[in-house]
Amino acid sequence: MSGLFAISSTLLAVTTALLLLLGNEIIVFLYGTKWTAAGAILRILALLVFCKGHATLVSPLLISMRGIAPDVKLKLFEAAIFLVLLYPLTIRYGAVGAASAGAVAFFISMINRLRVASSLLPNISQTMLRTVLSAAAACVLGIAWGALAIRSVESIPRRLILGGSVIALIATGVMLALSPQLRMELSRFLSVGQAARKRETG
Repeated sequence: MSGLFAISSTLLAVTTALLLLLGNEIIVFLYGTKWTAAGAILRILALLVFCKGHATLVSPLLISMRGIAPDVKLKLFEAAIFLVLLYPLTIRYGAVGAASAGAVAFFISMINRLRVASSLLPNISQTMLRTVLSAAAACVLGIAWGALAIRSVESIPRRLILGGSVIALIATGVMLALSPQLRMELSRFLSVGQAARKRETG
């Protein structure tokens, strides 16, 4: 469970960092310059992806421990928060406000699930919380190094390739440094690969 959680968190960190740093470039590359304004929405949705992804990863643990009813109550509470925020934010900020309402709702969703998990399984929840914080750190550092790498690059395709590569390397490296569970999974994967090669050569 913890190994899968760490792998998934790494993927979420890389994806979030890519969307936050290169949101405009992705929009321009796919749809053209007339859609540049959508880059701001994509950045907010990146935060939504990070929070929603981790909330979804924790949910099966809660359901297995307490059944589906508590999870449904949490979802209803989070939906109510989203609806409360949606109207005023959309009226004031338009599509950016609607995306922000979703990001806030799913941030609360992630925090709620981690909080409930800590009350049920303190040891596992501490590992999950550490993994989420590691993913956040990996995301921030990936963005910082990626921004430095593309600072003097003007070509959109080159910015995407260079920035994306740096983000993937830095975010994954940070996660490996901070997450023992991810290192364990990598070691297990390498061991399986070595065993397979030995069988083939033997």
